[in-house]
Amino acid sequence: MLITFDNLDCFRYKNYKKHVFESLDKCIEICEEEGIHIFIIYKNIVYYRKESYKDCIKNIVYVKDAKMYIYNIKLKYYINNLDRINRYTIGINEKNIYKSDHVFDKITFFETLKKIKETEWKFKHYHNFHNFIGNLNFNFLFKHTDLSKSLNTPTFVKSRNIILPEKSVILPLEDLYIPSFYGNILLDDIPFHNKLDNCVWRGANSGNFNCNHKKKASRYDLVYKYSNHKSFNIGLSYSNYKTKNEYPVKNKLSIKEQLQYKFIISVEGNDFATNLAWIMLSNSVPIMPKCSVETWKLESYLIEYEHYIPVDNDFNNLETQMEWCINNIDKCEEIAFNSRLYVLQFFDTQREKNIINEIIKKYSKNVIFK
Repeated sequence: MLITFDNLDCFRYKNYKKHVFESLDKCIEICEEEGIHIFIIYKNIVYYRKESYKDCIKNIVYVKDAKMYIYNIKLKYYINNLDRINRYTIGINEKNIYKSDHVFDKITFFETLKKIKETEWKFKHYHNFHNFIGNLNFNFLFKHTDLSKSLNTPTFVKSRNIILPEKSVILPLEDLYIPSFYGNILLDDIPFHNKLDNCVWRGANSGNFNCNHKKKASRYDLVYKYSNHKSFNIGLSYSNYKTKNEYPVKNKLSIKEQLQYKFIISVEGNDFATNLAWIMLSNSVPIMPKCSVETWKLESYLIEYEHYIPVDNDFNNLETQMEWCINNIDKCEEIAFNSRLYVLQFFDTQREKNIINEIIKKYSKNVIFK
């Protein structure tokens, strides 16, 4: 098994062996002969690492155009292509006919895209999807908005309800799924043991800030209960939605500043929590309520106390959970590693393209509009 990570390297300049790239078969042959599991190809040179794959994962760095390979290691949490495709398309496994007044084809979709200014926030969603469909011309439904619910007619979306996916079909419409998006996170991060023994959260007053239901965690509950906490660093960084539950804004914290903490809280907003993916990639531990929204990162596969520290939707047990964390630091460091291992599986650009293509082909084959 050969697993690829784009734009990553580890233990740079600490080379066990190197040579001009000939073929992947040649690289595998050397791995077999030398008992090596990690090699990097950069600018047509192959660099072999003798360190364990776990140490290499812990010490990854962002290097544009580098390709890091793990050979002959069965990575825990790695989801195979077919399982991913089936999960993204769970509602369209059989051919069916549907009715809708809002159906696109390639031409009408492109005409819509041309009317959207590049400065509009929805442009990237339309632009990315237009690239995904390529030369295929078929009828489809598309919804770019933030969704925490699922749709009962087959529709391409970026997020859906995790328990009832219905017929929403997930694609990575957001740019934040692109591996290069995370370059600064790896550059700015520090080792787990050098971080503060505390938790942090900053975010907007989006999502369930009015506390109108309890099936989804509320950022208001978190801010209301802990904004003035004697040690936790929790608060709104900005208030860009009008809500009946107003709360003062604290100072903003950059991602680099948040990475100084061992524990970073993640709370869903209008749909998913945008900070979850970079927290998982970092050496910090996510603390969060159980996800109610699923995206391209397949949050339904995340496991409590393996990928994150769970808290209740109302955050009443946050202090208790933080006390557990401080008393189980070694376990928490392992959780930080597991979460990074999980999210790295999305760093093979060609693999992601292949999965996207298969999803679109499955949709075009199984979904027919009158």
